[in-house]
Amino acid sequence: MNTYLLTVTNTGSASSRRPGIYLYGKWLHDMGFIPGALVQASPEPGGMIFTLCNENILSYSELDAGTRERGGKLIQAYCTEYKDTQYPVLMTTGQYLHDAGMNMGDALIANYSPGTIHVRKLPASTRVARVTNLKDSYTGKSSPKLLLQGLWLLEFGFNYHSLISALSEPGLITFQLRDGSLENYKELVRFIREHKMKLSEVREKISRGKSYPSITVTGSCLDKAGFIPGDELLATCGDGVIKLQKLGLQGLGF
Repeated sequence: MNTYLLTVTNTGSASSRRPGIYLYGKWLHDMGFIPGALVQASPEPGGMIFTLCNENILSYSELDAGTRERGGKLIQAYCTEYKDTQYPVLMTTGQYLHDAGMNMGDALIANYSPGTIHVRKLPASTRVARVTNLKDSYTGKSSPKLLLQGLWLLEFGFNYHSLISALSEPGLITFQLRDGSLENYKELVRFIREHKMKLSEVREKISRGKSYPSITVTGSCLDKAGFIPGDELLATCGDGVIKLQKLGLQGLGF
């Protein structure tokens, strides 16, 4: 399952803001979207589609006219450099994105295959996270790790240093905010043990001088749920609750 997460950006001036989509990374090259490649960006039901155009195009003007008739535009991949490494980039902006239902700040997910990228908006109150591989520097052994991080956690009540419980079941992990007051702490610990949960805390992470709340999940909590490195999980969020399940692209309109 090839997916890429992104956000609709704000382009243009303060008086003339326009939504923009910015895709970059080595995966673009692997899918054929090399710098200079001609790409057709068009609205489709539920989102956008980026299609690599054949090099042997008989008529650019006809392709351009047909693309505009469908409410899209032709763009070209280009190259950018980050930390001395070059990456292909696809960027597009304009009113046609808004007409396709893309608004500034929307969280998006892209599903890609050779020559084609489908982009969809994530459902309200959801996020996507990937299980990674955590290697112990002392033993050399690897174990699964999941990190939920970002200011979006605050929107659902997961404030810095809040106590949370984690309940693992096959195919599901449920996080829930818990009362961390001293008078109830012993009772909370007893409840956690009785229900075979884990008690954790929302940590504070500093990245590029900014502070973010974060939740880290490792070891048996992921093992019990059956989540392994490489799995992509859909986090469904509510007030004081986050449920993690494997990402199903069909439910996202792919």
